[in-house]
Amino acid sequence: MYHVFIFIRLTCDFFLIEYATRGGEKDMGKYNRNATTNLQHMILDFISSFIAYVISIFAYGDISIMFEPRYVMLWLVFIGVYMIMASNNSLYRVTTFFYTDRTIKFVLKSFFLSIAIISAILFIVGESRINIDFYLLYLGFSFFFILCSTFANRIFRKKYSSKDAARTLLVGNPNDFGRFRHYIDRSNMNINIIGYINDKPQLRDNRGEYLGNLDELEKLIHDNAIDQVFFQSSIGEDEDISSYISRCLMIGVTAKVILAPYHVGGMQSYIYSVGTYPVVTYHNVNLNKYSCAVKRGIDILGSIIGIIISIIPMIICAIAIKIDSKGPVIFSQTRVGKNGRQFKMYKLRSMCTDAENKKESLMKQNKVEGGLMFKVENDPRVTRVGKFIRKTSMDELPQFFNVLRGDMSLVGTRPPTLDEVSKYQTDQWRRLSIRPGITGLWQISGRSMITDFDEVVRLDTEYIDSWNIFLDFKIMLVTVMQVFKRNKGAM
Repeated sequence: MYHVFIFIRLTCDFFLIEYATRGGEKDMGKYNRNATTNLQHMILDFISSFIAYVISIFAYGDISIMFEPRYVMLWLVFIGVYMIMASNNSLYRVTTFFYTDRTIKFVLKSFFLSIAIISAILFIVGESRINIDFYLLYLGFSFFFILCSTFANRIFRKKYSSKDAARTLLVGNPNDFGRFRHYIDRSNMNINIIGYINDKPQLRDNRGEYLGNLDELEKLIHDNAIDQVFFQSSIGEDEDISSYISRCLMIGVTAKVILAPYHVGGMQSYIYSVGTYPVVTYHNVNLNKYSCAVKRGIDILGSIIGIIISIIPMIICAIAIKIDSKGPVIFSQTRVGKNGRQFKMYKLRSMCTDAENKKESLMKQNKVEGGLMFKVENDPRVTRVGKFIRKTSMDELPQFFNVLRGDMSLVGTRPPTLDEVSKYQTDQWRRLSIRPGITGLWQISGRSMITDFDEVVRLDTEYIDSWNIFLDFKIMLVTVMQVFKRNKGAM
């Protein structure tokens, strides 16, 4: 019994942690928190899990364990944890799109996370308390029946539950409802669309689903026993949409507003609430806190390792620089970082001390058109030691300190100078939407060969749009290979 008690205690702690993570929603829309929850799907999963439990016992061949507390607790806790995982993966939202491959993926993800959690708990309380053969049988049957219940729920909601579906009225331009209705069909929303109302009172429509105009809203709701009304937010341009919403609420009909989507290539969006205010967020940079934290963690760890490995080569280079030419060993320059933040970037000095003064006289030799970057062939300002440390990328080593400070990342976009940024066009600013990096997609694509700044911007924005941790590792690996090969395209 002691092990069962521990098992229950650990499980309760897990559920309390899960509830605590949602504490911000405690007082926000408490009546609507589960408005889009697919309760039918949850009940089917619970029943399916019970069927799997019973069949597993018969397959195992020992019916006497059916009512033993530790086995009953295993079943109850497992399905409880699975339902939490499935909820986090949006399987229980009626608004989630139903695609076969995506649904199987979500079920698998939720199921394996549940196995990991339950197996960890069993290990802590003593796995010998649960027969491993029964446990494996139960997992196999559970997955099969839960997956079947997911597809059964889809079939049932789409074919057999129309009688209880909310009778729905669409208000707005009928030509704009095509995609919306397609999305409804792909989801598990139980909606019976009765027809639509044109948002232009002066226009009539002879199409079959046309019911009338906006000025007839109340009458049409009564005549067609409407449960809910979807308004296009765009009708507010000519009409006060709030007055129609109030009219629906006065007669006890639910009103919903479809926000007009705004789409730009590479853009993503999501909706959340601040108190009672819905907020639509449009973005084209990664806002996932977990992945951003992982990237920052890799930057910190990588920069510390980089500093430790490169400290001796930096000292040797510093001595060589001091012997070769007069001036400081470290060159610092103000560069532009994320969204225009300015910082001091550090490099081992590879040029003469008056290099900036000589830059103007070399502008005619600049290989990059428009002056948005500066690159000349056989730059006369580079010292003898400078040529070597540039070719081997050793001049970049002090930038590990910039990464450790958080001004830069190991992988990102090239940090531009203030002068370069002052000439940027609007669309070119987008390359500054993330931290600049020691290396990046542009650098490993043959930076010495690229003289078209638009191509640089394209590569940088391609990196921003397709960023993931594995892409960073790939770029770092290619960078290291290029450095060892002393390729001209290396940093």
